[in-house]
Amino acid sequence: MGRFKKFVWFLLSIALLLQLFSVVIQYQYIADLPIIFLSLEEYPLIGPFIPMFLFYSGCTLFLLVVMGLLIVLFFPVNQKYLLIQKEHSKITIEQKALESLILAEIKKISFITKATVNVKVFKKHQRLISVIKGQISSDDEAVASLEGLIDSIEGTFEQMFSLPKESVRLKLKLKPFKGEVTKTDNRKRVV
Repeated sequence: MGRFKKFVWFLLSIALLLQLFSVVIQYQYIADLPIIFLSLEEYPLIGPFIPMFLFYSGCTLFLLVVMGLLIVLFFPVNQKYLLIQKEHSKITIEQKALESLILAEIKKISFITKATVNVKVFKKHQRLISVIKGQISSDDEAVASLEGLIDSIEGTFEQMFSLPKESVRLKLKLKPFKGEVTKTDNRKRVV
């Protein structure tokens, strides 16, 4: 966790802590505690500013919680498989199989090395988002042939699974590789 995230979480925690502490002070008469807390307005330096702070921080935390609930409720569901249903048939394709299919298409070309593929499958609209990471040679023809690679992968999904090209989205995150791209040796280590 970075410093900025830690700082934001720290501020939110302090605001929430003050909100909860004011509730404890307000209802401390319910439990017979040996300690009696002063009202936050009675503290010397911060007393006049506490009600305004509690109100605005309470409103802010309320809005953050409501937004969090809306995100949890309406965020698309990520699945581990793709379910394709036609009239009398149903096929389930695992996420790893989709990743392997895209990786096989990438290994056919020689200008991308160290490729990794991550696929996210969304239930609604049968949508795929694939992130392809790797290194690409710095040739002009390699960069120009990326469009052909994307069309090839989309065509494979359209041909094999009848998925329209609109439901398959590919993201390429390729770093330039200086020098010659050599294919990895796929021989078995043990004979």
